[in-house]
Amino acid sequence: MKSGATEGEWRKWMEALGGQMRRTREFLGLTQRELAERAGVSQGAVSRLEAGRAVNAPFVAIVRLNVALAEKLATVDASMLSEEARRYLHFMRFLAAPPGEEQRGETPVLARELTTDPGTEAWMNLYRQVPPRLRGSLLALARAAAEALRE
Repeated sequence: MKSGATEGEWRKWMEALGGQMRRTREFLGLTQRELAERAGVSQGAVSRLEAGRAVNAPFVAIVRLNVALAEKLATVDASMLSEEARRYLHFMRFLAAPPGEEQRGETPVLARELTTDPGTEAWMNLYRQVPPRLRGSLLALARAAAEALRE
């Protein structure tokens, strides 16, 4: 969704999200109340989201509901799921804290790494520390260093 989305575009997006949540909940054989209990939200919140009437719903409620749906969906034989459903599960595993981590007193880890090369994240942090007006100079120095290292 682009950042300058109109109210109507957000409403359509929320309606689509709510419809997908309803389809998933019904596929899993859950009632709105059961899903609400699993997610720790009210049944009314589930109803509003599924109906697309929760345009200003708290992000945490949406995440909790999706995590609860994903946990239940993960119990279904993966060969029965579409590629989209498997991608959804993968994303929800990324978003949700691993089960039981909070019980061990650890801070939940959402993503251990953002890139395949840990140096990329370090480079981006260095780049942002330099004032914008000097970033061209930093890049020129980095290019010169890279050229010297190649030789």
